[in-house]
Amino acid sequence: MPAAKAQQMPVVCQPHSKIATHLEKQFREVVVVTGLAGEALFELFASESGTWTVVITRPSMNNLACVQGTGTALTFTGIEYPEPEKKGDPA
Repeated sequence: MPAAKAQQMPVVCQPHSKIATHLEKQFREVVVVTGLAGEALFELFASESGTWTVVITRPSMNNLACVQGTGTALTFTGIEYPEPEKKGDPA
């Protein structure tokens, strides 16, 4: 989808359970990543076929969940986190 077209996509907001159920039934997407952005919950739903949906849930909006973006061709890189630096080791 071209960037201009993606920017025109309306934001869809529903109760979290309704969005999660729809994504699982319609696209076989489940939550694969979560995080916090301030008080907002960030979730990345994804399917084995590579479709993905970003959902943000905000307590300030009575926990209403809003779809922020969707796409295809999601792949996991397999890149591992680097080892933490040991304090006191000479460089």
